[in-house]
Amino acid sequence: MFVKNLNACHEFTANDGCLIRELLHPKNDPVDPGYSLAVARVRAGERTLQHKLVQAEVYYIISLPDRAACISIMKHVMSVSAM
Repeated sequence: MFVKNLNACHEFTANDGCLIRELLHPKNDPVDPGYSLAVARVRAGERTLQHKLVQAEVYYIISLPDRAACISIMKHVMSVSAM
């Protein structure tokens, strides 16, 4: 079993501008499930840069300030997936 504490994960700024804490990465951890798992956050009032990765991204949104923010994020995700 592999256990990692989120508080022990170094937070860094990703290329898209969000703040990332990697919980699991095949290149950095002793397990390789074929994907990475990270917690990302975006500072209030900011947004990430549009980007597209070779591998798929999955978003699990924990909190948003309001409905307008949710609609904005979904439009962003849909426009990036169309790139």
